[in-house]
Amino acid sequence: MDSMTRQELVSKAADAGLAVGTWAPGDGHTRYRFFKGDDPGAGDYDSDFGLYTAHGRADAVTWLRGYRAARQTLLPSATDAGEGLAHAVLEWARTPGDHGGNPYCKPFVRLARVLLGDE
Repeated sequence: MDSMTRQELVSKAADAGLAVGTWAPGDGHTRYRFFKGDDPGAGDYDSDFGLYTAHGRADAVTWLRGYRAARQTLLPSATDAGEGLAHAVLEWARTPGDHGGNPYCKPFVRLARVLLGDE
């Protein structure tokens, strides 16, 4: 999954229930914004409902790989498991500290909120 075309990336995302919007501002790094497939405006890069925005295809592939792996291992049987995980992420986010300086904290918290229907 490391070297894939845009079409392959979009197809793999769709298999995981995601839509992808892109924007190429001319600086050499196409932006790939991932959405839940059923969000309003899913696939429209300018929509406010994006789960994650990757800078470049390598970043997009890496994020998608992590998302798919998490879905397969942590959410094998859908909603109940997903809600439990989402509640755990939100509880973790409420704890004091910088959480190891993890740059993905905010996207994971946003994803948890989306899974619970809070956004």
